[in-house]
Amino acid sequence: WSNGLVHAWKNAGVTPGSSMGIMARNHRGLVVTMLAAAKLGARLVMMNTGFAPRQLAEVAEREAVTTFVFDSEFADVAAALPESVRRYVSWKDDEVPGVPTLEEAIAGVDVSAPPAPPVFGGFVLLTSGTTGTPKGAPRGRTSPLASAQFLDRVPLRPGQTMLMAAPAFHGTGVSQFAIALALGQTIVMMRRFTPTDTLSLIDRHHANVLVVVPTMLQRILDHGPEKIAEHDT
Repeated sequence: WSNGLVHAWKNAGVTPGSSMGIMARNHRGLVVTMLAAAKLGARLVMMNTGFAPRQLAEVAEREAVTTFVFDSEFADVAAALPESVRRYVSWKDDEVPGVPTLEEAIAGVDVSAPPAPPVFGGFVLLTSGTTGTPKGAPRGRTSPLASAQFLDRVPLRPGQTMLMAAPAFHGTGVSQFAIALALGQTIVMMRRFTPTDTLSLIDRHHANVLVVVPTMLQRILDHGPEKIAEHDT
């Protein structure tokens, strides 16, 4: 699927080294977009799903975003972008007129492995924006020793199952996702967080690893020992 997206995007005029944006919750469409952008050599700007239209427009302009992928629930926010920006829907709850889904984009397209990109793309994560419009913080190549140091302290291992409850546009989520992918772990993407659903998914998928931010963990613990004990964690 990601190979098909690379070819579809190239056919549409997306070039290596260009900037793409995505505003999506945790699901397969987000994962495939991340992989396809890397294979294409595009910079992928990870937009916060809480952005208002003006915030999105300002960040997209500053980061020179020319292609935008979004869940249909954010269609009203995406409407703030210039008409020149290419658009694709990554998760469709509702119809977005004139905007193809990722599945539609790859229909009938070559799915062979594309050649290695001439440039390295990478992620652009955004600051919290507490002092104004969120700023882009590019994430380029890092030393493998950094991951080795992390794994020396946090026992992530091949063959485990990771439940990704934290949003993957967040630094915590995307970093743990990348490590789990490199380790060949099974990754369960949780589109919307609730404490009860989190406990149920841990039980159902026999998850070894749970990725959350502190407020999420606190909400789970607030359920109390008895409610938590109803699930095999």
